[in-house]
Amino acid sequence: MSGVGIRGSLCIFKMTGPYSFITKLYQMKRIKALLTLVLLAGVMLFSSFSPKQEQHANAAAIRNLAWYTPSGEFVAWSTLANALFVSGDDLDPTGGTLDLLGYTEGDPGEPPSGTLVYELYSHP
Repeated sequence: MSGVGIRGSLCIFKMTGPYSFITKLYQMKRIKALLTLVLLAGVMLFSSFSPKQEQHANAAAIRNLAWYTPSGEFVAWSTLANALFVSGDDLDPTGGTLDLLGYTEGDPGEPPSGTLVYELYSHP
């Protein structure tokens, strides 16, 4: 029965001749090398498709704004939160008087310099 595979099974190695052990060992090494190459190629293929790193440098940055009066007089460079706190104004225009205008300084990722972004109103 040596040298004949089991009928109906998926026998890869046929044991024939006096060097059957060497033949089996050679075939196992060859299969192991082929599987290793396939696995290495798969890892290299999928590792080359890494997701892009999104840059959120300006998302968390605190923006300084140039604050002017409605008549065009420069007041200060300040953040929105600081301007709201110091002036006591708010962003609600209903029933209020325009008090301060906040313009961008034109950093990368922001609108060009001189773009109006906030209007602060005082309420009686």
